Amino acid sequence: MRKTFFLTAFLFLLVWTFLILDEKGRLKSEEKSQLVLNEAVVANQTVSEQVAEIDRQIQELERIKRGFDAKVLRHEDYAERLQFQDRSYLEAKRHIELADENREKSKRTQDEIDRLKAEKKRLLAEPSL
Repeated sequence: MRKTFFLTAFLFLLVWTFLILDEKGRLKSEEKSQLVLNEAVVANQTVSEQVAEIDRQIQELERIKRGFDAKVLRHEDYAERLQFQDRSYLEAKRHIELADENREKSKRTQDEIDRLKAEKKRLLAEPSL
């Protein structure tokens, strides 16, 4: 019985570790895609092309932000349900931490959206040559 328990616990920890590593890899790729989107504005584009590119980037960042916000809600909901179950304190705490991480990523994404909107406003306000 003890051997079965330890084997099961070991497998659980192994799977849990790989899930965490996989999620971190996916998040890094999302952040890389944000950087690629920001680098896409070429200096020799016309103002209307730059504005169109910024609009496209804003839409993509808003889609990513909605994903982070959905993860925040899902983790908070799961943590709230776990708080009423016996011996689920650590798992509930982990879901709260995940919600906080996703909330921070959502905030950084919103900061990037605000920066792009300010850039768009600056481009539209400057006189064309």
